[in-house]
Amino acid sequence: MISITKTQSAIIKLLLTKKEPLNIRGLARELKKSYALVYNNLQDLIKKKIIRFQSLPPTQIVTLNETISKELLIFAEKERTADFLHNNKWGQLF
Repeated sequence: MISITKTQSAIIKLLLTKKEPLNIRGLARELKKSYALVYNNLQDLIKKKIIRFQSLPPTQIVTLNETISKELLIFAEKERTADFLHNNKWGQLF
């Protein structure tokens, strides 16, 4: 499995969650992290072929790569589920 950082995991989860397109600045705002930190993590994810940029002048939209591994998607969805259950205590009743 590909090793990813917590910030990279948060980026992937956000891209899976959000329906509207996001650029780097939008990702940084949503994650409440600095632009430089998000940018550097995005460059690493591009090298790992997990995400890609779509050029939409005057900005670049960040999207998940279609060839992303199923294991990574399952890992991200599992973390999203755990976050949801942690934030919604009533979900632990079931």
